[in-house]
Amino acid sequence: MKHDVVIVSGAAGGIGRAVAERLARKQTCQLVLCDVDSQGLAGVLESLPGAGHQSFVVDVGCEDSVRGLFDRLESQGLQASALANCFGISPVGENGDRIGLEQTSVDLWNRVFQVNSTGVFLMCQAFLSQRAIRDNNLPARIVNVSSAAAQLGGYRSCPAYIASKAAVIALTKSIARDYAEYGVLANSVCPGLIDTQMFRQGCPSDNVASRVPVGRLGEAEDVAGAIEFLLSPAASYITGASIDVNGGYRMA
Repeated sequence: MKHDVVIVSGAAGGIGRAVAERLARKQTCQLVLCDVDSQGLAGVLESLPGAGHQSFVVDVGCEDSVRGLFDRLESQGLQASALANCFGISPVGENGDRIGLEQTSVDLWNRVFQVNSTGVFLMCQAFLSQRAIRDNNLPARIVNVSSAAAQLGGYRSCPAYIASKAAVIALTKSIARDYAEYGVLANSVCPGLIDTQMFRQGCPSDNVASRVPVGRLGEAEDVAGAIEFLLSPAASYITGASIDVNGGYRMA
């Protein structure tokens, strides 16, 4: 399967940036990058090899903002055949302390779900509403980034993050079942302890890498490799799966 246009959301940093850089090195597709961080997004776009890539500031938790992205692509005559949703927020307390259930306000809960769960829903809904997919059965791929915390119940992550990322797995399975007949394959990846800015802000002081069987923290590039695989022809018989990328930290 050849993807001419691939959307990478959450592309300003972390896993999203690694995915964008990995796909750009292949120089086989046009990338559409989106994030709420305009400055970070511009820096990533400028650094990518190849031509024709674009970036758009998008608030994934806002329906109008998401729809605006796809309207702009349609106005350019572009149809995306692959979507990688790589965003997420995981609030922590002062000094990086974990926010427990009793300390979780309704506002915090709703804010986390608005980004982590509703954002994935809105991006997938708009992607699947494209005419080429809806009317012409354009073969398409969706990869949504969840988390090992959703499977383990988490340790350092707040309950809102854990629950919102569990919702991503369930939503992805629903999409996989409902849209398989249209040629859409949808999967999620569940990163473990990945050395990103979000991880570091809530990282405990002890040597967490010692808990990982392979003996190291994961890199964003490790997750990007799994996402690239799920977008590739080699994954043409995989849908509704949750792929663990955790160095053995969690074994099903």
